[in-house]
Amino acid sequence: MGRRSICRRSAILMRFAAKYAGVAYRDFCLRPECKTAAMIACARDFGLDWVTVLSDPYSEARAFGLEVRYPEDSLPQNTTPLIRDIEMASTVLSFRVRGEAGVC
Repeated sequence: MGRRSICRRSAILMRFAAKYAGVAYRDFCLRPECKTAAMIACARDFGLDWVTVLSDPYSEARAFGLEVRYPEDSLPQNTTPLIRDIEMASTVLSFRVRGEAGVC
């Protein structure tokens, strides 16, 4: 059985997808249905064989308490750092993954 080459096209299109689909980037970031529709439109129209539904780092940081401002059509911006001075750095807890040595 011979080998055959498969050409796959993929890309992380976040801001492009929002603009292409006519979705404000704020809605793209905050409304899963807007993100999904924009990504599916790009996959369909540009022959991509997969879509990404990544969240952006700001969404993840926001879930941990970072204050984030979402302008209409620009990148998210943090408004207040979580660690404001060196003393606050000592309050940060280590992240440990289950299965890591010494973690149950």
